[in-house]
Amino acid sequence: MTSVPVAPEQKAQKQRSTLWRFLQYLKPHSSDLPLAIGAVTVGAVTQAVGPFLIGWSIDNLIRPGNLRGLMLMIAALTGIYCVGTFAIRTQIFRVGAIVQKVLAQLRLDIFTKIQRLSIGFFDQSESGDLMSRLLNDVSVVNQAFGQSIPQVLGNTFSLVGIIIAMLLINFQLGLLSNLVVPVMIATTSLFARWARARFRVTRETIGDLSARIEEDVSTVREAQAFNRVAFNIDAFESLNAANRDANVQAVAVTAAFLPSIDFLNTLATAGVLAYGGYLAVTGAATVGTVTAFCSMCSSFFAPFKFSASFIPRLSQRSRG
Repeated sequence: MTSVPVAPEQKAQKQRSTLWRFLQYLKPHSSDLPLAIGAVTVGAVTQAVGPFLIGWSIDNLIRPGNLRGLMLMIAALTGIYCVGTFAIRTQIFRVGAIVQKVLAQLRLDIFTKIQRLSIGFFDQSESGDLMSRLLNDVSVVNQAFGQSIPQVLGNTFSLVGIIIAMLLINFQLGLLSNLVVPVMIATTSLFARWARARFRVTRETIGDLSARIEEDVSTVREAQAFNRVAFNIDAFESLNAANRDANVQAVAVTAAFLPSIDFLNTLATAGVLAYGGYLAVTGAATVGTVTAFCSMCSSFFAPFKFSASFIPRLSQRSRG
C-alpha cells in the first residue's frame, strides 16, 4: 500500500492534533506530576552543583593543602550525588509509571475502537495492518515516550542548570561553551528530519509486511490447493527486502548522528581547554574553574548524545 501525500500545513496540523489528543491522557494523572517535576529539578541541580564544588575545592582546598576541608567537601559531594541519584531514580519511576498507565489506557481505547467499527471497514482494511497499529505502533510509543520521556526531562533540566552555572562561574568561558549550541540544535533538527523520513518508510513497509504475513498464513491451504506457494514466497520476499532496505537506510542516518555530536563535543571541549588554559596562565581564571568547565562539558552534551538514540524512536510513528 502507498501513502497519500500530505501538504506540509496539513501534516503540521495533524501532528499538533495528535499530540494534543495524546496529552489529554495525562489529565487523570496530573496529581502525580508535581513530585516528578520536583525530582527532575533536584537531579538537575545536583548535576550542576557537583562540578562547581569540585572546581572550588581545587582552588580553595587542594592548592592551599586544607586536608580537613577537603575531607568535609568529599563527604558533602557524596551526599549531594546520593540525593541526585535518588532524585533521578524517583523521576524515572514516577514519569515511567504515568506513561505506562497512559499506554494501558491507549491500548484499551484502540481495541475498543476496533471492536466497534463497522463490518464494511474490515472489508476495506487488512487485519495485519490493524494488528501492526495495535501492537507495533503502541510498542513504538512505549519506546519513544515510556522509556525516553523521563530521560528527556532530566537532560533538559540539567542542560538549563549547567548553562546557568557556566555563566555564573565564568561568563567568558560560559559564552564560549554555548557558542556550539546553535550548531548542535541545527544538527539535531537536520538529523531529526532525515530520521522521520526514513523511519516513516519503515513503518509503511512493516505494516505491509504484517498484512502480507497475516493474509498468507490464514490462506495457506488455499495457496497450496491452487499452487500459489511460489507466488506468495516471491511476494513476501519482495516486501521483506523493501523492509530491510528501509531499515538499513534508517540505521545509516542514526549511525551518522552520534559521531557528529561527538565531534562537536570534542570541538567545544578543545575550545574550553585552549581559552581556559590561556585565562589560567594569565591569571584571569583559576585552574579549578577550567577543571569545572571541562567536567561540565561532558554533562552539557549528554542531552544531545541522548537525542541520537531518542530521535529514531520518536521518528518511528504510524503512517496513519
